[in-house]
Amino acid sequence: NDNAGNLIITGAVGTTLNNGSQGTVTAGAAVVYNNINNNFTSAIKNGSSITATGTDGIVVRSDSDTLLVGVAAGAAASKGQNGLAASGSASVQKLNAATTATVEDSTLTADKTNVEAESTSRLIDVAGQVSATKGNVAVGLTTADNILNNTTGAYVKGSTLAANNTATGSKVTVKATNDSKNYAIAVGAAATSNQTVSVLQVSMAMNSGANNTEAIVEKNADKYDETTGTGRSKITNAAGIDVTSADNTIMKAIAGSVSATQGSAAVGGAVAYNTITGQANIAALNDTDVTTVENTGVNVKATDNSDLLTIAAGIALKSGQTGGAAEGSVAIADTTKSTTAAMDNTSINKAAAVAGVVADVEANSTNKITTSADVLAGTTSNVALGVGVAVNKSHNDTVAQVTGGTYKVQDLKVAATSSAKLVDIGIGVAATTGQGGSLAGNVAVNNIGNNTKAVLQERVIKDGNGNDVATNVDVTATGNVAVLANSTEHLKNYTGALSATVGSGYVAGGFSVAVNNINGETTAMVNGATLEAQGTGNGIEVLSYATDDDRNLTTTTKTLHGLIVNADAHHELDNVDVTGVTALSSEAGVAGGGTVSVNTLEGSTLAKLSNSDVNKSGAAAVAVVDVVTTEISEVYRHVALPT
Repeated sequence: NDNAGNLIITGAVGTTLNNGSQGTVTAGAAVVYNNINNNFTSAIKNGSSITATGTDGIVVRSDSDTLLVGVAAGAAASKGQNGLAASGSASVQKLNAATTATVEDSTLTADKTNVEAESTSRLIDVAGQVSATKGNVAVGLTTADNILNNTTGAYVKGSTLAANNTATGSKVTVKATNDSKNYAIAVGAAATSNQTVSVLQVSMAMNSGANNTEAIVEKNADKYDETTGTGRSKITNAAGIDVTSADNTIMKAIAGSVSATQGSAAVGGAVAYNTITGQANIAALNDTDVTTVENTGVNVKATDNSDLLTIAAGIALKSGQTGGAAEGSVAIADTTKSTTAAMDNTSINKAAAVAGVVADVEANSTNKITTSADVLAGTTSNVALGVGVAVNKSHNDTVAQVTGGTYKVQDLKVAATSSAKLVDIGIGVAATTGQGGSLAGNVAVNNIGNNTKAVLQERVIKDGNGNDVATNVDVTATGNVAVLANSTEHLKNYTGALSATVGSGYVAGGFSVAVNNINGETTAMVNGATLEAQGTGNGIEVLSYATDDDRNLTTTTKTLHGLIVNADAHHELDNVDVTGVTALSSEAGVAGGGTVSVNTLEGSTLAKLSNSDVNKSGAAAVAVVDVVTTEISEVYRHVALPT
């Protein structure tokens, strides 16, 4: 049992002050860099044979609890009339951690066997800076960056897990949990009071990487023989099997920028970025021979509950007779990951059926992404420009599959469920009271391309000559067999821009652009199966949809018996775009604006039964074969352009 972690707090402060009336350059910087590599491992290996008679059984567990805090603060100030004040702060944190619990090539006998790994890493990264001068230029740069590459894994490989009492059986738990939390915050300000100078401030907050989570029972690849079965895992006389993985990643990136001057120009930018790339969340019971006692559940479940918050906000203010203010903000959230629950080439009670055995293979993914890019640019002189850009991409796969093998059960359910909730809020404001004009804009690009797939299918391997050899999946169920795929995407986009020219200005312009796309595949499929589903017992609950006379949608459930292959997809898109433009000028004034909204729904929904023998014995007289697809799309668009 390896229970360990780190508490690491690192800080850097850099400040400079120039009191000279003619000072030229004042610079300050603070840098934090943390690079942590951890390996927490618990293992039983190398032919170990252990018998435990106590009630606690055998526990193989690893825990990682790392708190990593980086704080960087920089400041520079100058009183010189011809001086430059430059300040920067950067905090970069890298965490590479492997937290694993493993049973390999061993025999364990107990009433309860637990193989568990859990990671609760927390990264907090804060960077801030202030630069100020009475001189010519004030410049500031702020960066907070978290980089992740972590694996949390619980593994059983080529081992035998047995019960002390073959009548009452043993409970087996293989569990991996990731509760990673990552926060990046970057805030900066630059200011000057000289009427002939400029300021520049940029802030960036970023989280990137992957947290892989794996709970896997499988063969020992080094000793496996396809013909003899050597190297397979075995679970005998099980009273319950739970193989579960859970990813609960939280990422929050917040960037803020303020620039202010009485001089010629105030320019600022804020960038917030969250990305998850190539992340895998897997629960699998593969290449394993299982026998059970009566009334046993065999559960293989992968769960994803991730939450991303990405906010970029900036303010640029300029006073004086000439010059302008410009501010831009960019917020990006991009996820590419997979959530998979699988049984591949496994058998449950292959020799003889046992009453009351229910097998459940489920992949559940719930993703929440909230993004906001907001700007304010204001000036009493010539030009005010403010533009915010928000980009969201969600390309995730949720897969539940049973491939090959033999299963004698009461019920078998293979279910993939995904839910994506994406909220995008963007506001751009630009205003001027001087001679000139203002331009405000906001751009939102949202793309949900998630695939949801539930499959019961044949196993295909290569023979000695490199040819494909297919073996049907063999299922005998006294009750019901369900293959269910359900996807729900809900995209809410709210974008707006306000541009105002007041006084002696000439032009006010504004634009809002929203491009929204929902695509992806929702598939429930049985292919290459020899299958009996007799339809007894409590049945399987599936979704049922209805609409009233006002087209209001209601969702209920209904119970079916037999073989159920259902694919359900529900897409909802709410889009609000508003652009406001006003020119209240004592001179000739022009106000113009545009609002563009493009909404696209693509993809496919498929329920399929093919290349299979179903209820061939004739024992399933009371059962049904239900192969159904349902796809519902709702689009609500609201566009306004007051000018």
